[in-house]
Amino acid sequence: MPQDTLLSRSPVMSGMYPSAATAMNVKQVLNQGIVKARQGRYWQALDYFNQALQVQPDCATALYNRGCAHYDLQNYQAAITDFSKALQLMPSHVRAYINRGNAHRYLGDHHRALADLNRAIKLQPLAHKAYGGRGLVRLALKDYDGAIADFDWVLERQSCFPKLYFWRAIARLQRLADWQHPLAVYRQALADFDLALRDAPDFVEAHYYRGLTQFHLGNTYEAVLALNRTLLLQPDFLEGYLNRALLRQYLGDAAGALQDVEQVLALNPSLEQPTRDIDPILTGWALWPHQPTPEATVLPFRQPFYLSQVYRQRGQLCCHLGDEDGAIAAYSLALHLNPEDAVAYYQRGLIYQRRNNFADAFQDFSLALHLDPKDAVAYSRRGEALAQAGYLWEALADLNQALQLNPGLAEAYRSRGHIRLQLEKDPALAQADYRKALELSWHESRPKIES
Repeated sequence: MPQDTLLSRSPVMSGMYPSAATAMNVKQVLNQGIVKARQGRYWQALDYFNQALQVQPDCATALYNRGCAHYDLQNYQAAITDFSKALQLMPSHVRAYINRGNAHRYLGDHHRALADLNRAIKLQPLAHKAYGGRGLVRLALKDYDGAIADFDWVLERQSCFPKLYFWRAIARLQRLADWQHPLAVYRQALADFDLALRDAPDFVEAHYYRGLTQFHLGNTYEAVLALNRTLLLQPDFLEGYLNRALLRQYLGDAAGALQDVEQVLALNPSLEQPTRDIDPILTGWALWPHQPTPEATVLPFRQPFYLSQVYRQRGQLCCHLGDEDGAIAAYSLALHLNPEDAVAYYQRGLIYQRRNNFADAFQDFSLALHLDPKDAVAYSRRGEALAQAGYLWEALADLNQALQLNPGLAEAYRSRGHIRLQLEKDPALAQADYRKALELSWHESRPKIES
């Protein structure tokens, strides 16, 4: 909520609690404000702190507590102003440094936050909250080893911080790019998520990222169970449905995956255009490219997505379930939203080809190749469609191009063999293509020997 809107509702401005403080009762008014703040009635608390400061403007306790009330109202800039004034009067106030540092962190000013939290630790080397806050700042600054060290320091002394277990897991996962043993990191992260859920069983974010970690450990069924729990706790969590759809599709449950995609579109039929692709990052640490940031009080669940790719996924699932009309409609919607989606053109072209609609198949494969000229498979498919339509020389040119880009395409050799038999009447060349196709197919089907 914008700060000016919040201030317009302040009881100070409206005069809801008109009790003039005097020099004799400043302490009493201040205590009343502290009681209101502890009850979560922050606006009422602000009124009492303001009254105290009207009589005694240099009251460090009132400034500090008013800063805390602003902080709890997410009025971080106002909180920083009050904490700074309090620190001018009390330069060794550890909690003021910690709270000001965290307020800077929420505003994205990580270097000022780091300076405040370092100062708090220097003044009080056993300040747990300072180490926890500094760990989040270091995480935001991509100092993953430093973040883990800070979280370790706190958790070795006090094990009742589920959020720190969660953020330590995230720091471990963020560090994966620099780590030589990713499975060990995933196991460590999983253990941290379990510890977070031990003390906070309804911790939605921990269930969600635990599920993604299970997937990368090869435990796909357990990953689905974790996302089931996530969605039970947060029924409007779009990323949860999208990732569960990917997991269900991976497990062969196309119908369940389609239900999840339809749920996403029902919850938010006009998803915003995102900054990144939403295809699963199977080599990374998350299925969906959503990474938590410690700047947020609650993880930003509603990340922007490519609506076109959600429709494309719907098309893939419809096709898998035999609903070709539904698949074509979904791919067409995807392409209406994003005319540069080469994959959607290619996949719609496959359906047209199966339906012997070679003209539309050729057009879609051509559009896909215009967007991605190095797609060997699209050349191969377009060559097949041209051959089926009777354009054999054009088909041969496409298949030659496909094999130049990727000499390992068995289907391209097989199709070229058919065409050579018809065009060149040279069985030797055709047989060579057939042998190569069989050789490649045999290598693909051989069981892999593991050491």
